[in-house]
Amino acid sequence: MSCVLYLSLYKDPDPSRHAENIYCLKKNLACKQFSRVVVFCENSIQCADLPRNESLVRVGHDGCPTFDRIFRHASENFPGRTIVVANADIHFDETLALLNDYDMTGKFFCLSTYDVDQNHGWYLRDWA
Repeated sequence: MSCVLYLSLYKDPDPSRHAENIYCLKKNLACKQFSRVVVFCENSIQCADLPRNESLVRVGHDGCPTFDRIFRHASENFPGRTIVVANADIHFDETLALLNDYDMTGKFFCLSTYDVDQNHGWYLRDWA
């Protein structure tokens, strides 16, 4: 399965939080399941400041993009492809390949995340 990942990135005023977002972007760029990583760059970050990578597609955007804007961009630029939309502080790993043989036609998935806590190990995040 070759997916296209969509993210929205902004420059967080907290340097450690911004570093976390850039770390996740780099991990996603290294994930072999993504043929492209599309980043909507909000006003507070310059697209040129993002890591250099042939898989990275930079899209300048005012404010936070709506789902309508993201899916319109995906339909126009990557028709028929599997699209993944995630927050900037989420990164994927090789377990995404577990969906390789699954027919995604007409499907919508919501994947839960898990975090690593130094004191408690792995735990699932709650989704409301």
